[in-house]
Amino acid sequence: MEKAGSAVEMLTEQIASLSEEIAVSDAMWTEATTMRTKENAHFKKMESDIVTSVWACGAAISALREYYSSGAALLQLRAEVREFASQKAKAKDVEGILQVLQFA
Repeated sequence: MEKAGSAVEMLTEQIASLSEEIAVSDAMWTEATTMRTKENAHFKKMESDIVTSVWACGAAISALREYYSSGAALLQLRAEVREFASQKAKAKDVEGILQVLQFA
């Protein structure tokens, strides 16, 4: 009988210990679930913002592609490039003249 009594006592202690471990595990599980729920809500909001941004960028690219696909826009761009190149050449000429004057 004593043997059975000590076995019951030992098993009761093990049950108490395991019950504590289960309680800790449940608390951790609840905390993790709460955290995942918050992170999921944040992700859904960010995903919505990103999808909207991607859509806006696509619309902008389409608009720019349509605008620059017309010949007039390309001619205007070519004229601006020529003007810039001409100004750059003039600036180089002025630099050359200044260098000659410095060493003279």
